[in-house]
Amino acid sequence: MSTSEEHTSELQARIRHLEAERARTSAETERLRAENHELRHLLEIKGPDIVRTLEARDAAMQKLHRAQRFIQDLLDERRGIDRAKEQRRFTLNNRHHRRRRGKTALLAQDSALEGWYIEYSRPPATAVLTTTTSLTYAELQERLRLDDETTPGMRVQIHGDLMFLCQPIVLEGPDSTYLVDWGEEAVNEGTVKYLTQNECRPVNTVFHAFVNPKAQDAWWYLGAHKLSPADTPSVWHKIMWQKGEASWPLELRRPSSPDHYTQERKELALVLSARWKAPLGIKDIARRIRTHELKQCCIELRSDGLRAESVTFTERVLKMKYRVLDEEEAG
Repeated sequence: MSTSEEHTSELQARIRHLEAERARTSAETERLRAENHELRHLLEIKGPDIVRTLEARDAAMQKLHRAQRFIQDLLDERRGIDRAKEQRRFTLNNRHHRRRRGKTALLAQDSALEGWYIEYSRPPATAVLTTTTSLTYAELQERLRLDDETTPGMRVQIHGDLMFLCQPIVLEGPDSTYLVDWGEEAVNEGTVKYLTQNECRPVNTVFHAFVNPKAQDAWWYLGAHKLSPADTPSVWHKIMWQKGEASWPLELRRPSSPDHYTQERKELALVLSARWKAPLGIKDIARRIRTHELKQCCIELRSDGLRAESVTFTERVLKMKYRVLDEEEAG
C-alpha cells in the first residue's frame, strides 16, 4: 500500500472515532437536557414547599437562639443568686463561729485541752473584717495585678504581701488560731520556711489574707494577718481521742489510745485524702499519722492591731465595701 493510501486510511479511522464521540456527546447532552427539564418541572411544583421549609428552618433556628439566650440568662441569674447565698452563708458562719470562741470544745474532756477544735469550712476566728461580697480569681488578678503564673493551686500561697488560703484546715484554740496540716518532717520544714522565714520578705511581714472556703471560684478577703510557726497539742493524739466513745461498751473503750478510729479522725483522714489527691486510703493516712510518719504542722495566724491596715486595703486597693465584726462576734 502506498504512503498516500495509508494516510487516507488513518484519516478515515480518525473520522469514524470522532463521529462516534460526537454521537455519545449528543446523547449525553440530550440526557442532561431532559434531566434539566424534569428538574425545572419539579421546582415549579415543589418550589413553594421548599420556600416554606427554608422559612420554617430559619424560624426554628431563631427560636433556638432565643431559647439559648434565655437559658444563659437563667444560668447567669442563678450564679448571682448562688454567690449572694454564699455571701450570706459566709457572713453567718463567721458570726456564729466567733461566738463559739469562749465555749468548751466537744472534742476532748481533758481540761488542759478545752477550747480546741478543728474547722474545715468556717473562716478563722482572726478574721475581724470581711468584704460584703466575694471575688472570683479573675477579679483578684485584675485588682491586685497578679501575673499569670500566680495560681491558687497551693493550699497556702504567698504572692508579695498577699496570702491565699484554699480550703484551709483551721485549728482553733482558746486564745489563738492556727493553720494546720500533716506531712513528712522535711515537707513541714519547707512549709514553715516558705511561710515565715523567706529570705525575700522581712520578718513579721503583714499579709492580706484571702480564703476560698469551698471548691468554687469565690474568694473572700479576711483582713491583714501575721504568720509565725507554732507548737500545738496533737490534734490526732490528744484533741480527738475522746470524741464519740462515750456510748461505747466499757470493754471497747480505750480513750487514752490513739488507735481508736473515731468519727472525727475518719473525717480528718477523708479531708486529707481529698486535699492530697493521694492513692493512700483513709486508713493508711490514719495509720501514718498515728505512727508519726506524718507529722502535724501548725502556723499561727494573728490579726491583733491590724484592723486599720485591713480597712485601708479594702477601700483603696480592692475598692469594695466591708463590714467590721463587733467585739461580741469576735469572741
